[in-house]
Amino acid sequence: MIENKAVTPSDFGISQAEPKPVEGFGLDPNMTSDEFWYLVDRFYAISPAVWQMYKTGSVQNRDILKEYHAIFRRIAKAPLIPYYEAVAPDLFDWLSKKLG
Repeated sequence: MIENKAVTPSDFGISQAEPKPVEGFGLDPNMTSDEFWYLVDRFYAISPAVWQMYKTGSVQNRDILKEYHAIFRRIAKAPLIPYYEAVAPDLFDWLSKKLG
């Protein structure tokens, strides 16, 4: 952790008139809690390999990149994705380019 402070959407380059709760973005109703937690564990397990590929700029295993991206899209809360992308734009740009 680098810093802990209050932020607003505009701090991330996101225009949002007024922050408000968003309903309907809980666990995917087509996914069991066991599947969700399996995917979370798998995401954490493969993340170091993805980060190493990102760090070196070399893709040793494209299947891991595809799996990482697919899992992220399934377990990330949709309203938070723009924030993840704002915090790590280089990673998400790189991932997008490598996945074509």
